[in-house]
Amino acid sequence: MSNDMQVKEGSWDVRFDPPESEVNALRHQLLLDNRAKVEHHDDEIAMAIFLRDEDKDLLAGISGYLWGATLEIHCLWVSERLRDQGIGSRLVLAIEQEAAERGGSTAITNTYSFQAPEFYAKLGYETFGIIPGFGNRFQKYFLRKNL
Repeated sequence: MSNDMQVKEGSWDVRFDPPESEVNALRHQLLLDNRAKVEHHDDEIAMAIFLRDEDKDLLAGISGYLWGATLEIHCLWVSERLRDQGIGSRLVLAIEQEAAERGGSTAITNTYSFQAPEFYAKLGYETFGIIPGFGNRFQKYFLRKNL
């Protein structure tokens, strides 16, 4: 697809490594469309928990989204120097608790075979789907847990 391909409404603009502001604008438009189609959208809550050092530098964190009764965990990261100390588990359990206190009954997430499927399994997540062949070497896991 070339950048000069014309369509009635405008032109195609293919981007590699697009600016975050443009990706956020795209997400915002999708959110507006979703809200127009869903009767109860006022219960959407973006959630995040951060662990910072005394200089406010990020050491670990988790982010997600609670919509209706479902928590979707988007991102979990722990600094290399703090791994294997239970911080990741504490972050997951903390965001699950916050979601449950706000009416959440299910948590979902995804991870790759080189990341954390066993980690989530230890926390009670069950795999409900696997897509093989990412990077011709990895699998993508989809997991859920009742809160």
